[in-house]
Amino acid sequence: GARFVELDHTILIEFNQPVDPVAVSKHISLEVSAQGSKTFPAYTAVRGDTTHQRSVRLRPTVPFAKGASIIARCLASLPAVEGTLSMGTEYVSSFATYGDLTFLGVADSGRIDPRYALPFRFTPPVSRKDVESLVSFTPPLKLREDIGEYDWTTETVSLAYEFEPERSYHGVLKSGLHDRFSNVITKDIPFTFTTGAYEPYVTMAQGIGIIEAYEKHRYPFRSLNVEAVSARMGLVDTSRIVPVMNGLRVW
Repeated sequence: GARFVELDHTILIEFNQPVDPVAVSKHISLEVSAQGSKTFPAYTAVRGDTTHQRSVRLRPTVPFAKGASIIARCLASLPAVEGTLSMGTEYVSSFATYGDLTFLGVADSGRIDPRYALPFRFTPPVSRKDVESLVSFTPPLKLREDIGEYDWTTETVSLAYEFEPERSYHGVLKSGLHDRFSNVITKDIPFTFTTGAYEPYVTMAQGIGIIEAYEKHRYPFRSLNVEAVSARMGLVDTSRIVPVMNGLRVW
């Protein structure tokens, strides 16, 4: 279900037939789980839409708690306005309210790939731009790209810095970070992470190439963190050129 729902949220339930809010409220329950306990809060049921009369809006009498999980349960006995048949099948929907703003640290902090962005994890979502402005490092780090005023909110803020491989860094998320629910981190939070080595790779040009006959039989390739590479080179008889190229799917 939905996450990070406001505490004063109402619940809209739609049906395929007209229903009476008072009648169906006797067949709908709310179950709230928060801080290890369960409660069944009272609510009022009103018509959700006066046009087609097929919806009901539930208004809890008290706000939900932070970090609560809510289950709305419609019993199989829930009736419609017309006829004598009930739903026949129970319907359950769930959602969760937002909790306190928390910095969960850096994902995979023991071995960050120096080629990729550093992922900061939060709950609830926060502004990318705000995180960028409130984080600092020792030794200092520079962003690989400046995306300026472009901003969005997310639970994982990924910022691409210019890392050195196999090095430990210390960082501080300064106080003042807030989310859209007015939660605020009120103290500086230190964190550490270590970058790993660059992943080994070997790459070379593929497809048709030209090597001058009078030059030495050398072919360039690029490698990183690889001690040795085994390679073979062979001549293709002119009568086999077309079958070989067909096998390599070269046209």
